[in-house]
Amino acid sequence: MTATHGQDEIKPPKVPHDAVGVVLFGGSFDPPHAWHTKIAKAARDAVFGPDGWILFVPTAQSPLKTLGPVASSSDRAAMIGLAAANITNSAVWLDEIDRADSYGHPSYTIETVERLRRVHPGLALRLLIGMDQAEQFHRWHRYRELLKLAEPVVVYRGHMHQRERVRAALAATGAWTSAELKAWENRLVPCEVSAVSSTWVRQAVADPRTDQETLRNLVSSSVLAYIRKNGLYGACATQS
Repeated sequence: MTATHGQDEIKPPKVPHDAVGVVLFGGSFDPPHAWHTKIAKAARDAVFGPDGWILFVPTAQSPLKTLGPVASSSDRAAMIGLAAANITNSAVWLDEIDRADSYGHPSYTIETVERLRRVHPGLALRLLIGMDQAEQFHRWHRYRELLKLAEPVVVYRGHMHQRERVRAALAATGAWTSAELKAWENRLVPCEVSAVSSTWVRQAVADPRTDQETLRNLVSSSVLAYIRKNGLYGACATQS
């Protein structure tokens, strides 16, 4: 079944309508790495338990970033599909990529959430973001409406792994009241803190000096094989 809004067709994600709840996780996934899947499962389990679902949404161009993804949309979609293949109760939704290909406008999370609500109106929905994104949340398009439609669930990121630092960083924006700052603290979920980034992974796969064990700890074997087969990020396609 599809839903339409004017001439805008929405292809529903492969998530059951009676799902306990869904954690929506958007990102460039350029490439998807081990920390992406770990935090997605940690957030899902913390909020909905293991019976909840994870919906990975590879993004198009972010309105808050000047540089776009390195790999093509089709390659990123393929890689996140491979990374999610072994995660129970997970799916990949290409709605943002499809919209960008069809209409060429910036990718706003609020629009993605509204579209998901049209095809899954009763779904319990949470939006997974890192602490670095939470700091900029007041800059997101229609951010207060987004808070109501899909309350964020926040994971620590980089040096931001203490509640006191989190509150201070959010308070420094001047965008939130004391009550709202407390609400942000309550949205934090415990998870493994990692400095791994897609940028670091791209550099590692391009460097012939990176040992195989390190690479396998960074990305799944299926994603690594895809990167090599297609020569992405300067990786040698002939490596085994």
